[in-house]
Amino acid sequence: MIAKVDLEEVLQVAGRNGDFAEVFMERSVQTRVSMEAGKIERVISGRDQGTGIRVGAAGENTAYGYTTDLTSKLGEKSASPRNGTGYHPTFVENQ
Repeated sequence: MIAKVDLEEVLQVAGRNGDFAEVFMERSVQTRVSMEAGKIERVISGRDQGTGIRVGAAGENTAYGYTTDLTSKLGEKSASPRNGTGYHPTFVENQ
C-alpha cells in the first residue's frame, strides 16, 4: 500500500520554493510467468514505486526531486529552483 501522503502539505511547502509545483506518485506490481513445453519454467514478480516533485519559478529554472521511498517527507525535502536545494542524492535540476 502507498503510504498516506498529504498532497496539500507537499504542494504548500513546494510552493514556498517556486511559483508552481506538481507531484507524481506511482506504484505497480508485475508478475511474469514463462512456460516451455507446457511446464512453468520461471515466475518473476516485482514492484516499482516512486514519487517525484517538480517545482518551477517564473523565468527561472525548474527543479525536480524524486525518491523510491514512498514514506519520505518529500514536501519537506522539495526541490527549489531558486537556490538549487533539493532532496539529495537523487536530485536533478534542469537548466
